[in-house]
Amino acid sequence: MNEGHILITGGNSDIGKSVVEAIRKELKWPIIVTRNTQNFSFSGKNIEEVTVDCDNRQEVESFAHSIGGLGISHYIQLQGNSWSSDYLDTQSFESLDYHLNINCLSTIMILRFLLPTMKQRKFGRICLMNTASSEHGGGESNFGYGLAKHSVGYTIKYLAKFYTSFNILSNCVSPGLIETKFHTKRMKRTLKQLEIRASMVPLGRLGTPSEVADLIYHITFKNSFISGENFKIDGADFS
Repeated sequence: MNEGHILITGGNSDIGKSVVEAIRKELKWPIIVTRNTQNFSFSGKNIEEVTVDCDNRQEVESFAHSIGGLGISHYIQLQGNSWSSDYLDTQSFESLDYHLNINCLSTIMILRFLLPTMKQRKFGRICLMNTASSEHGGGESNFGYGLAKHSVGYTIKYLAKFYTSFNILSNCVSPGLIETKFHTKRMKRTLKQLEIRASMVPLGRLGTPSEVADLIYHITFKNSFISGENFKIDGADFS
């Protein structure tokens, strides 16, 4: 495999950190990692960290324009936010805007600037982050998030249909309940609540960030013939 140039957006989450670690174990390629605050935790050579607020369309477009000519060969999109209290019958345009910007529109804008070079070089690998719950109606109070994640699935099908002929392979990963700080810090779940929820998963446990990272690594860097697929990793929780 020739040396590539990797872009990871939303790379400072627990899953993001595991993805970066998985890549750096195997490859010495340059990596650009973005997140929405300046609290980075990566060190070493061949890694550049950039602050990008994916809810700010001007900021996203400026960043996307700046990387368009860098020859990015592998794009892994991890940014997203599922925390909301939005029911369909109380949904606001502001909330919809937020979820669409974070989970979908920022990714589309970045792809807009990456795809021309991938097409020219006849090579590209794209992995987008979906969620296992979106196929089952999602959470009752997560309408905006679920809507945005459904658009990720459509984007993958579109990319596969119209860009695979350029050797650009596009897939998405849909994690279920994963053991991350999101559940304890953002959603305020206690360890006991997580244990009860984990017991409902057929495997009887939460997934780990490293398990998700291993799947992302495989379909992004080891795959040469799969495109347009959604890979659920949820212990059969949403089967």
